Amino acid sequence: MKSVRSHPFWIFGLILLCTGLLSACSPTYDWRSVSDESQGWQALFPGKPAVVERTITLQVGDGAQPVQLMLRAVRIEEQTFSVGVARFVNPTHPPLQALADVLRESRVQNIRGELVMQPKAGPADQPAGLVVAKGQIQLKPNATPVAARLQTLSRIHQGQVIEALVVGPEASYHQEAAQQFLESLRIGF
Repeated sequence: MKSVRSHPFWIFGLILLCTGLLSACSPTYDWRSVSDESQGWQALFPGKPAVVERTITLQVGDGAQPVQLMLRAVRIEEQTFSVGVARFVNPTHPPLQALADVLRESRVQNIRGELVMQPKAGPADQPAGLVVAKGQIQLKPNATPVAARLQTLSRIHQGQVIEALVVGPEASYHQEAAQQFLESLRIGF
């Protein structure tokens, strides 16, 4: 005849074992919906993003233009996921598509890369298409650069360029997470 007292210890032991196994397998990603209604976008981030805002000057069209940038980004392991919004400060400015092109080119230059997949042309209110580039990134100061992969897409919405971007080392690039993040971007929801 079994003792009733050994039964709770067996269950407690099983719960501890399952908890240990589940915590060992817990995903690095903590997906959460982040949105900015004033800018008209929403995306699923794999962690809590930091926010950075600043104004920079970019060479767009025939001259230097002040551009206001807002960036939300999170780094999981060595892969960065971000949504950036850029808008011209001056009311008279070059076309927004020119700003989108300059931003995309600067992202590729940042990894000293080359395009692997070009964006497909489409109407301004439709997705600009996925851009894929390969290059190099330096993970730590004074470290040897490593092969990198970048994926980005941008849309023009309400007088601004909204850009989603994922970049990280090629060797540890999590394509499924990148795809989930980029596909989650909703504009004008």
